[in-house]
Amino acid sequence: MERGGAISASRSVPTDVYPDAASQKSAEALQQAASFRFDGSDQMPAEMNDAFFRAMVNFAQNPDQSTRS
Repeated sequence: MERGGAISASRSVPTDVYPDAASQKSAEALQQAASFRFDGSDQMPAEMNDAFFRAMVNFAQNPDQSTRS
């Protein structure tokens, strides 16, 4: 956790082990949540996750633009 780039869902990990305030706040929010869910993109390889994210942002910005032929 000290290196950053990851947040633990475990309530036993103290938030002060995170390297910056943003990570600490994220961990705190996750630890205090009644429930949380991950989606399929959490298990995707990085390149696929990036493409999925870009496609979802494009869809949200252009909902009338169809991707179907």
